[in-house]
Amino acid sequence: MSGHFYAATAVPRERLQMQTEETLAWYQSSPTSKRGFCSNCGSSLFFDHEDSDVIGLAAGAFDGDPPLDFAVHIYTNEAGHYYGLPDSEPQMDAEAWSNGGWEKYRGK
Repeated sequence: MSGHFYAATAVPRERLQMQTEETLAWYQSSPTSKRGFCSNCGSSLFFDHEDSDVIGLAAGAFDGDPPLDFAVHIYTNEAGHYYGLPDSEPQMDAEAWSNGGWEKYRGK
């Protein structure tokens, strides 16, 4: 989707509020997941795994400075050799994250 660094967060489905959906479009990227994007400029906005009660949200989609704090580096086993991961920050490989590891960070 991005090919490189991607800052994201998640929001419980029932708490997501949209100001407008005028240019929101969706792409069904797998049988159980879809990606939301701006149909005007193509910017990535959402990742919706339909079996989850949260929706992934691109941190760069916010206007202004969103009230977000860093929680964890994910898919670390797929990081390029040039990506220096600080040992002092939480990390999770793709398998652990996909198998529910994200639950630990819910609400942080």
